[in-house]
Amino acid sequence: MGEIIIKVPGDIKEVFEIDVNKDVGELSRVKEEIEKTKQKDRLLMHQSKLAALGEMLGNIAHQWRHPLTRLSLLIQNLEMAYKKDKLNENIFEKFKKRRVGKIFFR
Repeated sequence: MGEIIIKVPGDIKEVFEIDVNKDVGELSRVKEEIEKTKQKDRLLMHQSKLAALGEMLGNIAHQWRHPLTRLSLLIQNLEMAYKKDKLNENIFEKFKKRRVGKIFFR
């Protein structure tokens, strides 16, 4: 085996034995554990970035849907006014000018 015996001179009369193979094996295991931990950290970082990206895309989708939904409801109101004969050209033109302005973010 790879045993090393070290004798310490002086008053100390003990013998220390070091098993080199055992220490190298432990060192190898420690390195493997460090690498596993680094791998897990990278995976968590990647998952965190994907979660943030998903949240951002959800917010963008909401920013698109909200005004479109609102516009859809306004058009339904316009249609209902037309069907009840409460819509005249003046009201329609006002509606059109205000809503087209909203579509082009004025």
